[in-house]
Order: sequence, then C-alpha cells, then structure tokens
Amino acid sequence: MKKLLILILLSAIYSFSYGQGQAELQAINSKSKTIYIKAEALDQLMISLRPFENKHGDGIDTLLMDTYLTISKGYAENNHFKQGYEVYNKYLSYKIASLQLYKSKTIATAASSINTRRQKDNAAQLELQNSINQLTIDIDDLGSDRSAFKKYFSLAIIILSLIFASMLVNYGIKFKNLKNTIKENKDSMLTNHRLGTLGRFAKGYQKETFKSIVATENTIAQIKSEIKSSTDPNFKKADLLCSSILKATSELKGINI
Repeated sequence: MKKLLILILLSAIYSFSYGQGQAELQAINSKSKTIYIKAEALDQLMISLRPFENKHGDGIDTLLMDTYLTISKGYAENNHFKQGYEVYNKYLSYKIASLQLYKSKTIATAASSINTRRQKDNAAQLELQNSINQLTIDIDDLGSDRSAFKKYFSLAIIILSLIFASMLVNYGIKFKNLKNTIKENKDSMLTNHRLGTLGRFAKGYQKETFKSIVATENTIAQIKSEIKSSTDPNFKKADLLCSSILKATSELKGINI
C-alpha cells in the first residue's frame, strides 16, 4: 500500500514538473520569436534552454527544435554566425537524438507487439495441440467403443441365432410329434372304422345265422316228429342224430346271443 502511494506521488510530481517545464519552454520559444531581438537576449535564452537539452517527450521535442532554429536564425540576423552555427549543430544533434529515441521506441514497441503476438500464437498453438490431443483421445475412445460394440453385437447375434435355432429345433420336434399324433389318430380312426364296419357286418351275419339255425331246428323238429312213431332202427339212429343236431343248434344260438 505504501509503495502504491509513493508511485502515485512520484507520478503526480513528474506530471507537475513536466507540465511546468513545457510551459517554461513555451515561454522561451515565444521570446525567441521577438522581432529584432539582440544577441545578448539570445544568449540568455540559450542559458535558459540548458535544462531542456537532454529532455525528450511529446510536445518538448518539436518545441525545443523550433526554438533552436529560431535562435540560430536570430544569431545570423545579428551577424553572430559562429554562435548561430553552434546553435544549429545543437538542433541537429537534438534532432538525431530524438529520431534515435523514436526509432528505439518504435523498435521496442514493434518487438513488444511481436513478442505479444508470439505469446498469443504460442498459446493458440498450445491450445490447438491440446485440442488435437483431445481429439486423438476421443477418436481412440470412439474406436474402442466401436470395437466393444462390434464384439457385443456379434455376441448378441450369436446368442440370438442359438435361441432361434433352439426354437426351430423345438418347433421341429413338436411338429414331428404332432404329425406322429395325427398319424396315430388317423390310423386309430381307420381301425375304428374297420371295426365298426366289421361290427355291422357281424351283426347282419349273426342275424342271418340265427334265422338259418331256427329254420334248421324247425326242419329237424318236423323230421323228428315224422320218424318218432317208426320202429325202424335206422330211424331211431336218425332220431338220435336229430336230437344231437338240435342240442348243437341250441348251444350255437346261446353263443350268438
């Protein structure tokens, strides 16, 4: 805080002294332009200019060189050519010094501008390099993610293919079993149909057989009644045969029933 106050104070003193010195130099310049000024007065002005011989700055350079030229011209008008020449040499020396200072200042400003631009370019180059590095990292990460995606995608395709193949096998087995079941049901239906057909045929055959048995019994009963009164041994054998046939037809009727 104290250093800041000291710097502010020194700056204020310099500004005050610079402004005061410029006002004094302006007054000397005005006096040098007095009409018919004497050489003695010019000598006094040169003595007054001694504090400004090594000073440079905006406003001072132009004013001091103009004062030197005016005083040199005044010496020449008073026939003091040697003093006028010396003052003109001072003018030239001061101008050269001013130009050198301006050149040095310009070069320093250009160098500072170049250095600033170089620093900015280096910072931009560094930032661009960081961006390139980050992009490289992002590309590598993207490549890794893409590789992992391909890997997992291929694995998912394989798993789905296995599941689909398993489903196809299961459906194939189920279809085969269903086909076999349909075939078995078809065969069973055909067998039942045959059995039903044979059953109907058997019932008709049984009915006709029963009718034939009844007719045979009636015929044998009629024959037996006719030979019952005969005493011929052969008829007795025939009677026994008829009885045997009737017994057999009776048993056969029981089976049909």
